[in-house]
Amino acid sequence: MELAQDYSISHNMAVVFGGAAGLQNITEYAENLEVDRCPFCGHDAFLVLQSQYGTPAVAVECSYCHCRTVTSGPSYDYLTAKYTDIYDAIDGVQGRWNRRTTV
Repeated sequence: MELAQDYSISHNMAVVFGGAAGLQNITEYAENLEVDRCPFCGHDAFLVLQSQYGTPAVAVECSYCHCRTVTSGPSYDYLTAKYTDIYDAIDGVQGRWNRRTTV
């Protein structure tokens, strides 16, 4: 899967995603994911990295019609005592995108 843009030039994004090395690791991880084409228009989709109040967040978005998944990021579930990291969030948005049915 492609990234929405080259985030390596953004100092803010590098800081949010754990420095230049962390951002590079996420970029390499995202490049190995397979994402289905947009179910609405049939164009390619890409991973969007963003910062929400200083924490990393991700979504999958269509390159043409800009349909996208809900934004997701690291979290802690107090009921199960399970921490979800950014890689789990990336897998989650990829899974939500790939479960969509073609119109």
